[in-house]
Amino acid sequence: MAAVGAGIALPAGEQDPAVTAAAGHRLLSDPGFTAAASRIRDETAEMPTTAQVAQWLVTAAADGG
Repeated sequence: MAAVGAGIALPAGEQDPAVTAAAGHRLLSDPGFTAAASRIRDETAEMPTTAQVAQWLVTAAADGG
């Protein structure tokens, strides 16, 4: 999520409550995170469903490939 701007990556093992709280505050207050998450939502909505992919695979296998 951090790589696409929709989240924040904290260092592994980060246990400082102040760091975690600051990251949470930033996520909720910076509209860039919401915009990035919305882009991901829209891209996901355009993807085929698992049922569609499964049907395509069955059809391709029946057609020989």
